[in-house]
Order: sequence, then structure tokens, then C-alpha cells
Amino acid sequence: MITNGSGEVFRNQTGLRRDQLTFVHLLREAGYETALVGKWHLRSTPQGFDRYVILPGGGGPYIDPEMNANGVPLRMRGYADDVVGDQTLACLEKRSQDRPFCLLMNFKAPHRNWTPAARHADKFADLDVPVPKTFGLRSTRPSAVQKTDMSVADMPDFRLRGVPESLPVAERAMRNLQELVRNYYRTILSVDDNVGRALEYLDKNDLAKNTVVLFSSDNGFFLGEFGLYDKRLMYEDSIRVPMLVRYPARVEPGTVDRKHLLLNVDVAPTLLTLAGVPVPTWMHGRSFQPLLERSEVPWRDAFLYEFFEFPDADHCVRKHRGVRTARWKLIHFWEQPQEWELYDLASDPDETRNLFGERKHATVIADLKARMNELRRETGDVDPPGPVATAATCHGR
Repeated sequence: MITNGSGEVFRNQTGLRRDQLTFVHLLREAGYETALVGKWHLRSTPQGFDRYVILPGGGGPYIDPEMNANGVPLRMRGYADDVVGDQTLACLEKRSQDRPFCLLMNFKAPHRNWTPAARHADKFADLDVPVPKTFGLRSTRPSAVQKTDMSVADMPDFRLRGVPESLPVAERAMRNLQELVRNYYRTILSVDDNVGRALEYLDKNDLAKNTVVLFSSDNGFFLGEFGLYDKRLMYEDSIRVPMLVRYPARVEPGTVDRKHLLLNVDVAPTLLTLAGVPVPTWMHGRSFQPLLERSEVPWRDAFLYEFFEFPDADHCVRKHRGVRTARWKLIHFWEQPQEWELYDLASDPDETRNLFGERKHATVIADLKARMNELRRETGDVDPPGPVATAATCHGR
């Protein structure tokens, strides 16, 4: 599944198949009660859950969102992520006392349009947002990056919130940056609030010690790096996500791992392993339970990244793929005109110097290309079908 988009551009792509087993199905088969609350941005109906209350599509509005509860449409009252918190606590209260449980709590924040809860609307008002040191380097990026619709200077979101379009470009960029970052963090304060409510419930009901709590995200986000906002590109700001685990029964507090390359596809096998459920051989990813318990085990030395949603009427990011190792990153915009990027993350963690084409790195480039092809074979990756990009379907500058 390579898109959660809809419309003509994605007419050839399907959503999650109804018969596709997930870790939720497998936990349910093992006796777990399963529930889902919050954002469900897949082109399919949730499967494998005893109950679900979802924000369908992209999550809907932040205020008084529409939800769907096991097929029944509802109009909720209040701030979207507070509603998610309320429904999460309701699921915990109503759960069976005789079965273990698996509960997915999916927030809308910090999705665009960054509308904070009223109680947080004035936070950070006096904050002078630091400017990323790569803020002015967009013009040094390949043309595929320069032509995306992701420029902080051009984002329209704050025209009615203090950044008129008539401002000179440089001033508009700086003002947009300030408003973007302030509202981004105002918005995720509601995530902090409602994660706290869930953890407090576990603490008060003697569930904390033997409940695995895993906090993560589906992507990172540009907050002005290279003059960009949003995600999709393979730079570190976009692809790095949080991975926090609380499991007092088996994971020592304060355990930190900065050495291993963990992926979001590792979440499913990890949760299955911690629950004592066998991991199917067909499932991508691998359990990082040994890493949580500070065991030394062989681990991956590289991973594959891909982005397919082009033409995309919102952000115009060309299809690309790449390989990331502990030290190196190779990026390939593989449709015409092809473009390549190579970064040495050890000496250049901010990815400011594209080394592709330098003769002294020819061996590294060849090795990374071979590794990328090997990873594609391992995952059964093929180029997706799709329409040819046209000016009418992608309005990049």
C-alpha cells in the first residue's frame, strides 16, 4: 500500500485489503481485546478491532470533529485530540476485565492546519523561534526539491493569522516560520495532555507495570530546515520519528539506544514478541525487544526509503527512493530528469553538502546503489503504475 490519497491521481491504488492480517488480528486471535481510537487515514474500514471510534480521512476539523464508531457516524463536541483522549479512557473503562488489551490511540495533531486547543492558543506568544541554520539553503538543493510546494515563504496558512501575502518574500518567510513553529507546538501540547491522561489511568488502576506503552509517529516534519515545511523528502528532519517505550516489568527506565536503525515496520513484530505471540515469517521488520533489554544482537546495517505520491496536487514531491546506513545516505529521484544526492552523515549531519559525482566517493556510491537494489529485492519492491505527471496535476513552481 503506497498511498492514503484519493481522487483521480491515485485511481490505480488500493487501500488496505480486507483480508490483510495485521498485528492487531494476531493479538485478537491470541485472546486480546482490541480497540482503535482516533485518526484512521487509510482507504479502508478498520479490521481486526472489537471496537473503533475513528476520525476518518485526514482527521477532519480540530473543532467538533465527525467520527465513526463501528460504522455509525457521530458528530463529537470539543477539541479533536481531547475527544480522542475521552474515547480512549472510555475504552479502557469498558474493557473486559478477563482479557489483555491492545489499544491504538491515534491523534490528529500536529496535522495541518495547526489549530491549537483554546487553552493553549496564547502559549509561546513571546517566543523568538530560532532560525534553522539550513533555512536559506533551499536553492542549493536539487531541482526536484526546489520545485516542491513546500516553501515556508509561500505557505498560505497564516495569511489571516498575521502574515499578509503582500510582505516582501524574505520578511514573509521569517514571519511564516515564527507562526508555523509556534502553532505547531501549541497544537501538540494537546497530545502531551492526553497521553498524560492515559498514563495516569494506567497508574491509578494498577496497570502500568505490565502494560507496554509505545509512543511514535508516522513521519518527521520540516520546521524551516532548507526553507521547507511538511515532510515526504528523505532528509533527516522528515524521516526521523520518536520511539519511546514504557514497560516497567521488563524495560529499565532510562534505557537509550542511539546505535541501531529502528524502523516503523519493527513495531508490529516487537509488540507481538512482547505479547508472546509468534511473528509470521512474511511480516516485514523485526522485533527490537532484545534492544529494549540491552542485549547485543545482529541488526540491520541499512534501510530502504521510498516516496511515490507524484503528481501530488498539494506538495509536488517527485517520486524518489534511497538507502540510509549509519553513516551514508543516497537519494535517487528516479523519473526523468533523474537526480542524485549523497550525504556523509558522520561529517555532515545537517546534509548541507551533496557529494554525489565526486570521484573520491565512487566506490561508496557503487556500494550504496548495490545495497539499495538488494533491499528492493528483499522487500519485493517494484515501480508502481501511475499517470504521467503533467502541469495540470502538479503545480510546482
